[in-house]
Order: sequence, then C-alpha cells, then structure tokens
Amino acid sequence: MSAKPGIFKRIIGQLTGQYPTLSEDAVQTDDTSEAVLQPKTSKPQRSDELVVSGEIHKIKEFAYNKDGRMRHDALNKLAALNDPETLPILYARANDWVPEIRNKAISAIVDLTTKQNAAIFVKYLPNLYHLKKCTRWKHDGLVADIENYLMEQDNVIHLLDGISSKDQKLATACFRLVIDNELAPVEDFVLNGLKHNHQRIRIKCSHLLKDLEDDLRQKALDIAIRDRNVAVRREAFMQSIKSWGSEPLAKEKLFDPHHSIREIATLHLGKSGSDVQYTYLRHLNDEDPKTLRYAIWGIGFLKGKECVQLIKPFLEHENASVRHQAKITLESLSNAPERFLDTVEWNSIDTFY
Repeated sequence: MSAKPGIFKRIIGQLTGQYPTLSEDAVQTDDTSEAVLQPKTSKPQRSDELVVSGEIHKIKEFAYNKDGRMRHDALNKLAALNDPETLPILYARANDWVPEIRNKAISAIVDLTTKQNAAIFVKYLPNLYHLKKCTRWKHDGLVADIENYLMEQDNVIHLLDGISSKDQKLATACFRLVIDNELAPVEDFVLNGLKHNHQRIRIKCSHLLKDLEDDLRQKALDIAIRDRNVAVRREAFMQSIKSWGSEPLAKEKLFDPHHSIREIATLHLGKSGSDVQYTYLRHLNDEDPKTLRYAIWGIGFLKGKECVQLIKPFLEHENASVRHQAKITLESLSNAPERFLDTVEWNSIDTFY
C-alpha cells in the first residue's frame, strides 16, 4: 500500500492531470461554513442513493463534504430541487474553492430569481452580504444581480416587510437597500423603523423626520423623543424645536439623562427669555437623586456663581452621584468669570441646533 503523495507532488499531479480538481484529497477550509464531519465508511453513499431512499435532507450534509466530487454531486441534486430554502447552502458553495462547484452554485442561485421566490431571497439577504466579506472570490457581480432583482417593483414590498423583522441583520440589510435606492416613500417605513430594536435603524430613521408631513411627523416625533438612544432623542428634540418651538418639551428636556440635550434645552429657553436657572434652583429640594443631579449640573452649566452656598451642602449628600456632581459644579463656578447666558451670541445660536 503506497503512501499518499506529498503536497508538492499532489500540486504537480493536479497540474499534469494525474489528480482531478474535484478529488477527495481537495480538503480546505470554507469561509462561509464548517465542514460536516462524516463517519469513515468503506464506501460512502452517493447523493442519488439518498434521493431514492427519500432522505433528501441528507444532501445538505454532502454539500459540505470534504470530497469535492460529492459536493458537486450534491449541488446538482439541490439545483434540481429548485427550492429557494436551499439558498444558504448555495451561497456557501458560491464561495467554494473549486471553480466548477462555485460556478454551479451561482448558476443555481440565478435560476431561483423568480417572482414567487423574492420573499425567501429577502429572508436570506444577510447570507448574501456575508459573501462580500469572503476573499476567496469576488462576489460583487452576484450581490449586485440579487439586489437588482429585489429592487424590482413587485419585490420591494418584501424589503419593506423585512425592515420590521426581529432579525437585526435582516432588518438593517433591508433598510439600507430601501433607503440608499429610494425604493419607497419615507412614510411607508419610518414609523416602523423608529420602533425597531436595532439602534442603527432608529438613528437612520430619525434623520428622515424632517421629510415627513406635519401630521405624520408629529407621530414620529412622539416616538423618537422617548427613544433610549441619545442620538435619536436629540434629533427628535431639535426637529421639534425647529418646527413648533416646543417650550413645554424644552423645559422637560432640562432634565434629560444626556447633557447634550440638556444644553440644547437650556439654550433654547434662554433665547426665549425663560429663567432657566430659577427652574433648576426649584429642583434643589427634589428627592429624586437623578433630578437633583441634573439641577446641580444646570447651575454649573449656567455659571450661577451666586449659588455656590446652595450647592456646598450637597457635598455631604447620601447619594454618591449627587456628591460627585456637586464637586464638579463647585469647581466650575470657582473658575467662572461671568454667567454663561450673558456670553452667548444669540444671533448665531441657531447653528448650534
């Protein structure tokens, strides 16, 4: 029994035709999936035998077999099924290291691009985009062809449905495709996008608020202004200020968890002549540590030097965050030459928000 040829002898054998490209020795790592380990048998089953026995699902295992001929054979059977649910396997084999298998997989994918399969293609859109990260072969052409197919008028509805998916990768992929190619009016998806769990989708939707009609914009702002993400909340707040002034909302946002929104609210109210410092002073007796901390912050931001004696007792407060904010505010007031709002150039304040 002769030993297996070494790697260099094997390469020379493939170049001279001694070893076929689809040989059982062509074992490499697949970028898109892990090989399915098969038990050692003296004579492995062929995929056509499995079809006869009714075990079609076994073909999927052979599509990941280390034997290139078995992968190719299984791929032929999968292509014959004409089932779009096999797309994840076909996408994986589209990145196969054997050109014949790769080309066969791409051909099978293209054959599935019919109207009735569009929803399934959307379902596996993240699998398609994963190919863009694979370096074995350039998949830009395949990705572009599938995108063009999904952007056809009859198929856009499935992309809009995908935006509402709980799968964050799928929702993001659908949203970007719709937005980047202006496939639908903003009002068709922005409300659902603002309710999505994925913050990148909500942030993108928040930048579209300005393009909505007044009634729909108000509904969208009501959702976005309560968002847990500061970027969404800040954009909604600024849009509200630009559209309606929203002084009651601005007073509420003086106590927003994020300092950038509190700053915008302070500037907006200061421009309109409101006594913002008095509002913060009234909350120094608040029992809620968060509200108290924001009130102390506000006095420091406004450089209210006359309030130093009112802030000092909070250095002994039972809540650590309040004590910390009191220390920062006192340090800020000790270096303040004049009140902050007295230094603001109101003619140019609009550029801040």
